[in-house]
Amino acid sequence: MNTYDYGSTITLGANFALASGTPADPQTVTLRYLSPTNIPGVGQETIINQAQMQHVSQGAFTYTLTVLMVGVWYYRFEGLGGCNAVQDGVFCVASTPFSDAAG
Repeated sequence: MNTYDYGSTITLGANFALASGTPADPQTVTLRYLSPTNIPGVGQETIINQAQMQHVSQGAFTYTLTVLMVGVWYYRFEGLGGCNAVQDGVFCVASTPFSDAAG
């Protein structure tokens, strides 16, 4: 599991491909993530639509966010249409003794 410092700007990414291994763009890509205060199945998740992501190449999408909460974060990229797939990930945010870490 990757660990980042509180206040870091990180990039989440996903690569979609056909069964043959050829990179392919789904018709729709969605990113869902849960910050440490969200309990899966109970808390409110954040949903990012494709227009808010960067399309870096065929089949490759990224999203950049600043992490302002210590703990374990979960995320999932979902591709639908033409290339149906999901990619789950998890990362940890560590505390820092510096009060200006986010700014």
